[in-house]
Amino acid sequence: MQPMASTKSYNSKIVNLAIPNILSNLSVPLLGAVDTAIVGRLDELYYLGAIAVGSLVFDFIFWGFGFLRMGTTGLVADRLGRNATLIELNSDYASIANKRLNNDAPLFSNINLNKSINK
Repeated sequence: MQPMASTKSYNSKIVNLAIPNILSNLSVPLLGAVDTAIVGRLDELYYLGAIAVGSLVFDFIFWGFGFLRMGTTGLVADRLGRNATLIELNSDYASIANKRLNNDAPLFSNINLNKSINK
């Protein structure tokens, strides 16, 4: 078992991981704005409508996969034995999640969501 890192180094690691993610998330709406600005100068109006629909579809797919990536990270880490810490402060929501995992996702049915962390 590895020793716990100091709070300062732990926070700096989190910031170093978060900054590129924040910048990539900021780039998505800018992509649609640039497309609109460029295509908005064309003669026909339907080009602008096509960009709006294309941007909407792209954003839906992009955020859908982002949700799947972020929503399953803790479960997969726990399944692979990486000692994941998943926190839900409301016990009602934790029991709902536990029931759903046991019924809908048999691959993750052996995960115990009622663990407590001792400090």
